Amino acid sequence: MDLHLKLVHHTYDFADGTHQGPTTSPGGPYPTGDITHTYRHPTTLTPTADTTLTADFRIDTGPWQPLPGTSVQTTAFPTLSIRTATNRLHPDPS
Repeated sequence: MDLHLKLVHHTYDFADGTHQGPTTSPGGPYPTGDITHTYRHPTTLTPTADTTLTADFRIDTGPWQPLPGTSVQTTAFPTLSIRTATNRLHPDPS
């Protein structure tokens, strides 16, 4: 039997009452990623992401058939300690 998982969407929970999604974007590395969030107050929290998947299957070389329903995987990110900071750009010293 072969199984083909398909992404339906991600939903991001920033743990401060705000969410982003559903989206098919996995985010990306800072600073070029397209999933971003600004925390407004110092706090400690644990953001999460829910990934919703569907799947198709086939037996031997038979036709692909959808599996009914979806599966949701929740991932908890490391706990964040949000502190107050001020950004400043400095010239490259090299």
